[in-house]
Amino acid sequence: MSVLQEAQEAIERYGILNRGGTVILGISGGIDSLCLLSVMRALATEYEISLHVGHLNHGIRREAARDAEWVQDQCRRWAIGCTVGTEDVPTLARERGLSLEETARQARYAFLAAVARELNADTVAVGHNADDQAETVLMHLLRGAGLAGLRGMRPVAWLDEERPSARAVSGAGRERVRLVRPLLTIPRAELELYAAEQGLKPVEDVTNADTAYLRNRIRHELLPLLQDYNPSIRAILCRTAEALAGDEQLLERSIRKAWDQIVAYRDSARIVYQREALMRCPDAMRRALLRRGIYELRQSLRDVSWINVRDAIDVLSSGRVGARATLPGGLRLAIGYEQVLLCEDGSTWPLDDRPRMSGALSLTVPGLWLLPDERWAVCTEWCDPIKPGGWLSGAGALHAWLDADRAGQALSLRTRQSGDRLQPLGISGSQTVKKLMIDRRVPAYERDAVPILVSNGRIIWVAGVQIDRECAVTARTARVLHVWFERRHAPKETG
Repeated sequence: MSVLQEAQEAIERYGILNRGGTVILGISGGIDSLCLLSVMRALATEYEISLHVGHLNHGIRREAARDAEWVQDQCRRWAIGCTVGTEDVPTLARERGLSLEETARQARYAFLAAVARELNADTVAVGHNADDQAETVLMHLLRGAGLAGLRGMRPVAWLDEERPSARAVSGAGRERVRLVRPLLTIPRAELELYAAEQGLKPVEDVTNADTAYLRNRIRHELLPLLQDYNPSIRAILCRTAEALAGDEQLLERSIRKAWDQIVAYRDSARIVYQREALMRCPDAMRRALLRRGIYELRQSLRDVSWINVRDAIDVLSSGRVGARATLPGGLRLAIGYEQVLLCEDGSTWPLDDRPRMSGALSLTVPGLWLLPDERWAVCTEWCDPIKPGGWLSGAGALHAWLDADRAGQALSLRTRQSGDRLQPLGISGSQTVKKLMIDRRVPAYERDAVPILVSNGRIIWVAGVQIDRECAVTARTARVLHVWFERRHAPKETG
C-alpha cells in the first residue's frame, strides 16, 4: 500500500478531515512535514479542502531564516498560501521555566492556532508519523506517565489540549480547532521512500541529531537497542498506544461523570473536591481525578509523574486534616474536613457561600444590617413564644431563636477573639470557641470570619455552629429574640 493510500485509509478510519473548509498545515521543511504537504495537496480536490501553510521560526538555529524562506518558496511553486511567524523560544523557555523542546511545541501550536483563527479554519494538520508515536510512548514511559501519556498522540485531538491556554485557542463564541495527524500510522522509512519517489528535497534540521534532547536520545540510542530484542518494537509500541487510547476513551466517560459529581468548586486557580466522595472512589479513579485537576490548572504540564500523583494520594489517604502535598507546576494539595483543595501555591480556600464577618457591628431590635461583603444581611426581631422545641437553632443553622430576657439587648456582631468561650447547648460546662469550631468541623480558613453574636460582652451564638444554653428558649420564656442571616442578591441600605 502506498503512502497516499495509507494516509487516505487513516483519514477515513479516524475521520481526520471534514469535507470543505480550510486546513492549516504545520510545515517545518523536514521530511515528515514535506510529505504531509505533498499528500494533502494530492487529496485536496477529493476532500474539497483549501490548504494553507503555517511555518514558525523558533529562533533557535542559525539556519531558521533559511528554512522559512525555503518553505515560502515551496508554497509559491505549489500555489499554496503561507504564513510565517517568528518566536524567541529560548527567551520564552527561560520565562516559563520549561525545556526548549516543550516551549517550542507550545509556541508552534499557539502560532498555528492563531493562523487558524485568522483564516476561519477548523483543522490544523501536522506531520507526526509512526516512529514519532513510538518515541512518544517510550518518552512518557520513562517519565512515569499514566494512561493518558502512554496512549501517545491521537490521530484527531483538539488543538487547545496541546498548549497552555485553551481560551486563547477556542476564544469566546468560537468553535474549537481540531488537530489532526494523517501520517501517524506510517513509519518514517516509508515516508523517506515516498519523498525520494516524489522528488521531494526537505531541508535538514541539524538539531534532530543532537542527543542533548531526550527524544533524540530515544530515537538514536534507545530504540535501536530495543530493536535488537524485538525488530518490531516500533510497531508494537504503536499498537500498544492505540489499544490504550481505546481504554482511556472508556475510562474518560467514567472520569467525566465522577468529576461532575465530586468537584464542588473550580476557578482558574483552585479546584475543590468533596473529600468523602473522593475517598469512596477506587485508587485508579482518585488518581485520574487528581491528574485531571492538575491539567485543568496547568495545561502547560504535559507529563505528571506517577510518583507525584502517588505521593498526593498517600497524603489524601492519611486522613489528616491540614496535611499538604506538593505537586508540579507550583501546585499543592491541601486536606480539609469535608473538602480537598488543589490549588496554586499561595492560593487560599474558596469562600463558602455563607455569612462572613469582619470588624464589629452593633445591632438593635428590630433591624437589618448588611455584612461587610454586602452579600448577606443580619436581621433581628422580637417573636411571641411557642412550645419548647418549636425553634430551630444550633449547628448549621443560620437562624437562632433565643430567650430575649436572658440574651439582653446590648447586641453586637463580631469575629472570634483569643480566649472566647461559650456554654454550648447540649454540652455540660463551657468550651472554647476554637475547640467548638474544630469539633463542628468548621474549616480553619473560615473560622476567623464566622459571625459571633455577643450581648453585654457574653457570646450567645456562634452563627452556624451553636447557641449558648443559657439563652435557649424554654417553657418559661416570655419573649423570643429571633436573629438570622439572609442572602442579599443586591446591596441595600442598612437599617
